[in-house]
Amino acid sequence: MAGSDEIDALLASVGRSPDDELAEASARSRSRRRWLRQQAAESSTMAAVLLTLAERDDPVTIRCGPWTHAGRLRRVTADLCVVDLAQGIALIPTASITAVEAPDAVADDRVPAGGVDLAAILAVVVPEHPAVRLQLRDGTEVAGTLVDLGKDVAVMRLTSSVATVRLSAVASCILPGPETTGPAR
Repeated sequence: MAGSDEIDALLASVGRSPDDELAEASARSRSRRRWLRQQAAESSTMAAVLLTLAERDDPVTIRCGPWTHAGRLRRVTADLCVVDLAQGIALIPTASITAVEAPDAVADDRVPAGGVDLAAILAVVVPEHPAVRLQLRDGTEVAGTLVDLGKDVAVMRLTSSVATVRLSAVASCILPGPETTGPAR
């Protein structure tokens, strides 16, 4: 014989309309969605938020200390994001990002794929000796021609000297687009 709790539950369900059951199921669904959003928000990472914004193709403004870059995210890895700018691209180590502005809030807890970092991208372009602007975490900028790359440094030809810049000090690297000619400014 069924227990009294089971009988009480059965009797309570008798006479309930399908609308009541639908409303209850809808409430449970909303509660679950809210809980999942909260879980994602509580475990969000900057790289995951950037990944979602890149997938959405949302316009973003990325702040790296004193530097600000507005554009669209082209690629995001765990260590680097690439932003299309009006006149070129910005290579931004995710560790240097202090804030991201986007049209809507994003909560994401995925882990972006590993992949390239700033040094790997610069190693690919260094043979072309591109004009670059290295914006440093201390608020200064080194603009010139990238001539060489070491394990943790970039060597730049400036107007009348050569600068060796520690890669870990770079907040962002600006590579001018193909329509931009002349030295970086």
